[in-house]
Amino acid sequence: MLARSSQALAAAAERDPLIFDPDWDEDTRLADWQQALANTSKHPPLLAAALAWDAWETIAPLQHRFWLGPMLVAALLRARAKTRAHLACLNIGLRTIARERRRRF
Repeated sequence: MLARSSQALAAAAERDPLIFDPDWDEDTRLADWQQALANTSKHPPLLAAALAWDAWETIAPLQHRFWLGPMLVAALLRARAKTRAHLACLNIGLRTIARERRRRF
């Protein structure tokens, strides 16, 4: 069972070039976003959340999970004690705009 699990994980680690862009460096982009997030520590929570979201949209660290950004921004607001509830509503208004039009690049 361990051997099959290891094989499945190894196969999942390989990225199909038809689905994933081989030039997309998620690790570097994610590190850049984490650095931008760290730079917001001195700002008030709402400004930090706005900067984190803008950095997420600008850097686009994850190739296929673009929806994760608003959830991470909501988690930032919760972690900084600005709210107690999850703010999934941050992303609801964006659903009315085509994804291609709301991204900067």
